Amino acid sequence: MNLSFGVLHPSHFILRCRDTIPCAMRRNRVWFATAISAVLCLATCVLWVRGYAAPYELARHDFATRRARVEVSGGRLLLASDVTDSSRFVYPRVGPSGEFAGFGYTKSTLGKRLTVPLWFLLLVGVVSFFASLRVARRRRPAGLCRACGYDLRATPERCPECGAVPTPRDEPADPGPRSRRGPIDNPPQ
Repeated sequence: MNLSFGVLHPSHFILRCRDTIPCAMRRNRVWFATAISAVLCLATCVLWVRGYAAPYELARHDFATRRARVEVSGGRLLLASDVTDSSRFVYPRVGPSGEFAGFGYTKSTLGKRLTVPLWFLLLVGVVSFFASLRVARRRRPAGLCRACGYDLRATPERCPECGAVPTPRDEPADPGPRSRRGPIDNPPQ
């Protein structure tokens, strides 16, 4: 028994736009991600300025034995879970803690605290904004099918891979005259 699977082409592993969702929806998702990144950058800048004036509490929720809160203070985002029941009146024991480049973690019998510097959130927002903007503005080069990316130089009237009819922008560009080539590149016939 001969089990031959043939040669797998890299295009077999690529999810094509036409196979999953319409291309317009995909582009809209990328633009949505770009807008969300821009809002994250703006919100981080506003919180950074507001947090330097005085500690600013973004959210707080009281549970039965704990209080969870999110606070901005001194250029840092603080995520805290404080003990609120009677066990907080015992002598506190400090657990593992550490700080590096503005990031910090503390654990004790009084609760847990995690600090993240706002410069890091701003950096994440800016990088994701420019990355999603680059993806949103990316265009396929001329001569490739817009639906599947197949090279249309051999069949400019219809894509043999997916059957799409190319628009004038998708059609392969004419290589033009070879007058600029030298005698070595263009041998006499």
